[in-house]
Amino acid sequence: MSTAGSHAVPPWMPDEGSQNALRDNKTTYRDGNLALVVGAGVTMNSLAVPPWMPDEGSQNALRDIKTAYRDGNLVLVVGAGVTMNSLASSQKQVPQDVKDRLTWPGLLRHGLAYVKEVKGDLNHLSFLEKKRFNSYESALQDNTSDLTTDDLIDIAGLFKKSLGQDQLPNWLERCFRRLYPDYIQGETIGVLQAIQALRFGGARIMTTNYDDTIERFCGTRAVLPQNDIDMAEFVHGGQDGDIPGVLHVHGHWKDARNAVLDVVDYHQTTSDEPLQEVLQQMFNSTEVLIFVGTGDGLNDPNFGGLLRWAKEKLQNQANRHFVLMKDGDTSTNRAVVSPVFYGRQHSDLAPFLQAIADSKVVYEGP
Repeated sequence: MSTAGSHAVPPWMPDEGSQNALRDNKTTYRDGNLALVVGAGVTMNSLAVPPWMPDEGSQNALRDIKTAYRDGNLVLVVGAGVTMNSLASSQKQVPQDVKDRLTWPGLLRHGLAYVKEVKGDLNHLSFLEKKRFNSYESALQDNTSDLTTDDLIDIAGLFKKSLGQDQLPNWLERCFRRLYPDYIQGETIGVLQAIQALRFGGARIMTTNYDDTIERFCGTRAVLPQNDIDMAEFVHGGQDGDIPGVLHVHGHWKDARNAVLDVVDYHQTTSDEPLQEVLQQMFNSTEVLIFVGTGDGLNDPNFGGLLRWAKEKLQNQANRHFVLMKDGDTSTNRAVVSPVFYGRQHSDLAPFLQAIADSKVVYEGP
């Protein structure tokens, strides 16, 4: 076996002459005889903006978010981007198919394939439904960027009808049951650690995700809109100051009956009085909502529906809610949420959230 690789000098390691000079400088420093001659470059470097540091407008928004957090008024609305970020940070090998299911087109593509797996020749569909099914299947394979939100909702409706309510639990279980234990559990995931710290400091967490990544990492439970007691605790706090679980606005993979997938499900959700009371209170009160892990995906059916509802209900309300976005992303929902740019790369999201968490001292006991 060759040992050449073990003798290679890392990129940051100085040459031999510099190493000798470094030893001399360290000796001089220990003896108290070292003087530094500082040039303008040091000042220029201190003024440089770190990669994760937001623009000036976002810095002002960040102060508002930190104030809301310290006052106990911060709510995180978590999207699929957080789970995607977690998978990207995992040291485990994550199949592309697993990653795809976290996007709306990818999930529907998987769903249509599952229909053909369990239903076979699709003879239970009408001629026109079968034609639409094949057309949508091709569109999801070829170029999903051409699909509109209405297209995706229509595909979801056809998928749900094609699959049948009896098979929906099996499909959701296949999509999400093994996601956390197989690819995230036991990993050091910065964005999840930051969200966990924010929750521990009093921030409440809502999500439109079907997976259970957030609650399992945080060691808590899922809160479903159909559970009145859990919903009341989410809004008002539990007994003895217990921190509420994670509210799944659009359902959970373990509760397929209430999973929001198509326009019919969405209508039922918007007619759910306890959930609407919670959402309206969140948007109307002193709460500050920050949408995390959505980026420009606010236009997908999950978040788009929630924001359209908020826009209709809050036409005369001041805009004090935020969506965290990467530099270069755009938002078409500024009437409801203001964009806050957390950095240039997706990896900048974790330190940005951690900076919010670190702004509040949380007493952990003796």
